[in-house]
Amino acid sequence: MLSVIDLPNRLPAFTSGEAALSAGWICSADLLTIPTTDDPMRLQGVVDLLDSPLIRGDARSGFRSVPVVVAYLRSPMRAIRQSAAVSGVLDRIRERVLDVVEIPKDERATLAIVKGKPITEIDPRLRSAYIDLALAIASALAGA
Repeated sequence: MLSVIDLPNRLPAFTSGEAALSAGWICSADLLTIPTTDDPMRLQGVVDLLDSPLIRGDARSGFRSVPVVVAYLRSPMRAIRQSAAVSGVLDRIRERVLDVVEIPKDERATLAIVKGKPITEIDPRLRSAYIDLALAIASALAGA
């Protein structure tokens, strides 16, 4: 059985109901998949999530570490991908997660969603990337 729970892509305020709900799901998760883009602030947000005791584990608090796969929406612009602000943080993330699956950013995918069409029909590379993501998740769960 597989349950997919869509949580906020950030650390909620510690005392909020959103934080309690997120903590409950994270504590029971066998795997987290964290989506991100190459925006340096979003990448830093992934690092912040990975640093949280709920995800990295904290024996004193009774938290086990939770395995993570990152779905990285990669910019088509080489200058962005090769920027030290992006590549350096991405390297730090890669060191700490099971896998970072690169998904080509394609605005036609957003247009397909607007039109109610499957995004996997937009470009074979996009379809392949989502298959790679599904395989990375299945592999991580099989190893859990």
